[in-house]
Amino acid sequence: MVFLRTSMGLTSRASRIPNSTSFRARVLFMRSNSSSPASVRISSDLAIKSQCLRHSAALRIVDNHLHTTHLLPRPHENPMVDIFCVGQTVTTYRDELLLDRLHDPQQQSKIQSHVWLAKVGEGASLTFGGAVTMADTDIPLALCSRVFLRVDAQTHRPIRITDSERKSKFVIEKDCDGTERFGRSIPEVSPISWDSTTSPAQAGDEMLRVQVGPQHINHGDHVDHAFLADTACHALFLSNKPKSGMDLLTRANQSTLRVQYIAQGYLGETLTCYVKTDVQEGAVSSVWGKDDAGKMQLKTLAEWY
Repeated sequence: MVFLRTSMGLTSRASRIPNSTSFRARVLFMRSNSSSPASVRISSDLAIKSQCLRHSAALRIVDNHLHTTHLLPRPHENPMVDIFCVGQTVTTYRDELLLDRLHDPQQQSKIQSHVWLAKVGEGASLTFGGAVTMADTDIPLALCSRVFLRVDAQTHRPIRITDSERKSKFVIEKDCDGTERFGRSIPEVSPISWDSTTSPAQAGDEMLRVQVGPQHINHGDHVDHAFLADTACHALFLSNKPKSGMDLLTRANQSTLRVQYIAQGYLGETLTCYVKTDVQEGAVSSVWGKDDAGKMQLKTLAEWY
């Protein structure tokens, strides 16, 4: 097996970098961390049995928070620079009293979202940490890592982060992995083992198909990253041992979803999800669509453990 490559180890060509989240910026980052009140939707943000957050819900919460801070720029401020999200890993933690806490107005009002700059890569990558907590305890309901890549908007080539920027705009503060603050470190965003020559016919069992609708498009006119994470997670749940999937959702103290974004999706596109199971490496979900020429194209990879 080989890895698709990026500056963080995910894909070799900048033109293949997915813009599931895209920004154009004049000034890239103003602060290195932020905390803010957050809201959890009881009807749709909880996993089965309501004892933990859905992975995609946690990603949506921290993504919304990130957009309201100066950690990332507002869209379209500078047409020369784009920033793309290329990978995310999120761990959610079980809390048997979560539903009761969320029905208590005082507890619901204490939910907090936290985002911070966790790592500056050697090239053009920036890693952000994220957490969703009950504010009175700082016990995490979810922890995540999200990797962005800065590129030239016209050439799609990575824009290297300079030494000057590392000292001014991209300053890493203390406790960058979250251990001191939350008692656990943020999960690592690492490459998912995948042979880049794999075709859909070799991608495993087809689990489901879904058509991209307007509700799946974000403010940057791209397919929302959390929707793609949800789709991949759905396929993994349906694959080979649904009972094991149910056990992971309802009995495990924690579960982690790792997602790797390969190529951009489009409104109206039909996405086909496959799951390939390997005895040693576990199950990998792959989401496929079509490129501009109409050929099948890998969009997203995900694994769940």
